[in-house]
Amino acid sequence: MVGTRVGGIPEVVAHRQTGLLVDSENPQALAQAMAFLLDHPEVAAQMGEAARCRVLRDFAWEGYVNAYDTLYSKLLKQQPMLTAS
Repeated sequence: MVGTRVGGIPEVVAHRQTGLLVDSENPQALAQAMAFLLDHPEVAAQMGEAARCRVLRDFAWEGYVNAYDTLYSKLLKQQPMLTAS
């Protein structure tokens, strides 16, 4: 993965661990990063595996569902019971 340091991309891509990040609007840096990964397939494969593990650990759908379930349960316990008039 090669991405730019804009928006949420740096929160998802750990530089030199799960991919490479370059400054935006720097086509030379983008080309160099892509060439590096093409020239070093073993590094690209290691980063790819690390990215896969990170996605499964940090971004799995089940984790988000469980977090929302916990949040909603907590909020419901804090709200007073509504009664019909």
